[in-house]
Amino acid sequence: MRRDYFFLKAGLLSAAPSSIEVSLLTNSNGTRTLFLQNNGLKALDYRLMEINAPVTVVPVDANQDPSMRHLGPKNLNLPSLDGIVYYWDPGEDVFLPYPNLAAGALISSFATGLTLPWGIGVDQSSNTVWVGDLEVGGGSDINHEFTMSGTATGQTIDINSWVSVFGADMAYDSTNSTLWQINVGGDNCIYEMSLVTLTATGNKICPAFGTSERGLAYDPITDTFFAGSWNDRVIKRFDRNGVILQQRNVDLPIAGLAYNPSTGHLFVTNNEDIAPFDITVLDVNANYAILGSFNVTGLDGGEAGLEFDCNGHLWATNQSTGEVLEFDSGETGVCAYKDIPWLSEAPIIGTITPGANQNITLTFNSTGLGLGDYLAQVRLPNTTPYTTITLPITLHVVDVLPVTYPLFLPIVKR
Repeated sequence: MRRDYFFLKAGLLSAAPSSIEVSLLTNSNGTRTLFLQNNGLKALDYRLMEINAPVTVVPVDANQDPSMRHLGPKNLNLPSLDGIVYYWDPGEDVFLPYPNLAAGALISSFATGLTLPWGIGVDQSSNTVWVGDLEVGGGSDINHEFTMSGTATGQTIDINSWVSVFGADMAYDSTNSTLWQINVGGDNCIYEMSLVTLTATGNKICPAFGTSERGLAYDPITDTFFAGSWNDRVIKRFDRNGVILQQRNVDLPIAGLAYNPSTGHLFVTNNEDIAPFDITVLDVNANYAILGSFNVTGLDGGEAGLEFDCNGHLWATNQSTGEVLEFDSGETGVCAYKDIPWLSEAPIIGTITPGANQNITLTFNSTGLGLGDYLAQVRLPNTTPYTTITLPITLHVVDVLPVTYPLFLPIVKR
């Protein structure tokens, strides 16, 4: 008898409680237990990831700018007065000045030796730089890893299995310790690449972009992505299900994107002469308003991918010279979300067999903290095909404990 269906065994992780709230006196500590269980039919691996920021859900915005192909001039001579360049703001219906930010100082550069370097990603866990090489320009469609000093490690990721026209910008996904890269042409999706197996994972996200994208960035606090292109000059923010949450026409020729989650600032590489600066900075939390721009020595004329490292430095490829540039962004705190100073967990990694469970001890410490509420989150990446679990964490530092506080007594340091 023919059967037109099949199923594969998989793990299924559950966590209880779904959120944790603790009250502590100052200079004291205490513990809570998180219960993990594998309700699936296959063993799963898990790890705990701290995020020192409250859980923030980006709702779907009903007032999204439409995605449309840009039909304006490629090289517009923008007006200037007394050395200040102005740009047209369609929302305000007026020309506004481009502030020149105090950033862009070149820190280092190195020659990649690649035929046409374009996309770039920074592995923030190992401090290495990944650079693409476009076959459409004579390269190989293979991503190459370099140390930050410019030495090729010999590690590569072949993207020929999924790329259509070329692989554009990359973004480091700190939740899963992987890279994502934009497929230009074909399905116009973004594809995930493992930094362990050095292969495509088979995972892809396919929002309804309406055109091929170029720039890509990741927000670890909300677990969302940003994409943009010079085709329509629209920034799209989307989740792992491919739902476009926000769309904003920023009227920039977007080639690369990089995001600082501590400031909410999105950095844009400008690909055309229509933009008077190489890099423009947008405030995501202020409706993607332009904060300012700056130039980078050695980047003009070859702008492509863009990425942040944990030092607050930006990394970009110059597709014309074949170089990778490291330069100052004017900001810090890019990876500040990675540690909650008043919380620790044990064990932070493990394997759970089918039907089994694992108890995780969460230790809270209010030493040195002032009175008040501290909000954070713990994320549980795991090797199942299901959604990553995120737990809201709240610590109340108080001078008097609530009467209804039976779960543990604080240990007061004397």
